[in-house]
Amino acid sequence: MIKINSELPIDLLNRNLMLNDFDFVLFHLFESNDKYRRYFYNLRATKPERTMILDNSAYELYIHGCELNLDDYVSCIRFLNPDFYILPDTLMDKEKTLKSVDKFLSEYNNMLNCFSGWSVPIAVLQGNTPNELIDCYKVYNDMGLGHIAIPFHNSFFKDMGEDKSIAFHNVIVNRFANKYNIGPDEITDDMWYAIGRIKFIHEYGLILKNAEYIHLLGSHCPFEKCFYSMDNIKSMDTGYPVKCAIEGHNLFEEPSKPNIIIDDFVNANIYASTRELIMNNVWKFKTL
Repeated sequence: MIKINSELPIDLLNRNLMLNDFDFVLFHLFESNDKYRRYFYNLRATKPERTMILDNSAYELYIHGCELNLDDYVSCIRFLNPDFYILPDTLMDKEKTLKSVDKFLSEYNNMLNCFSGWSVPIAVLQGNTPNELIDCYKVYNDMGLGHIAIPFHNSFFKDMGEDKSIAFHNVIVNRFANKYNIGPDEITDDMWYAIGRIKFIHEYGLILKNAEYIHLLGSHCPFEKCFYSMDNIKSMDTGYPVKCAIEGHNLFEEPSKPNIIIDDFVNANIYASTRELIMNNVWKFKTL
């Protein structure tokens, strides 16, 4: 079963252990938000057996037009000592991602190994085509990086989703349509993105099965979780179920993908009705 994490507002972190199978810590919030930082630092100290992934916040930084500060990120890794940390990546840019991974490992790997040698790096597949993502994987494999992450926002996923020539197209589309009680011709763009990632993983499964650990970064539609059966897909994070609740929708009844990011509600006071909706939505996602 794929372990899940849905990023919660600070007001609901007291439910984190119950709702989430592991901890997914966003670097930009850990660095800037004192309450967020204290919660996860104390959690790491009191429950070291609980799996923790430190994310580089590439998606959130991308939205804000910012870049990752490598020195600050390394300091965070050393301070928190997560089980895993996401290596630097740039959305939809294979070459820049590979260069940043090479630079990071060349400059910081010895320091990190000396201080926290058991923290394992996760390398993100990036690019604008399926072949570019697979090329990324092959480079990582040659570098001895067996832990990888597959993003959700790459533009070609939508094209793959809509491609009727790819195996199981009608089966996947009909299952999405039935889940949302819509017709196959009413599939949304966000669903096409999710369907595209499903097809990508199935199309290249023989290559990807050699990865030691696969993490799924985010989702355009979390219903995709129920389509994965590869043993090495170990974990998945997405704030989607929480964002749906913040916007007042039950998961799988939302009219569209929530148009907010965690920064918009991380410090919000959550009313009882929304709190209950968040917990119900996360549970639906968890039990898919």
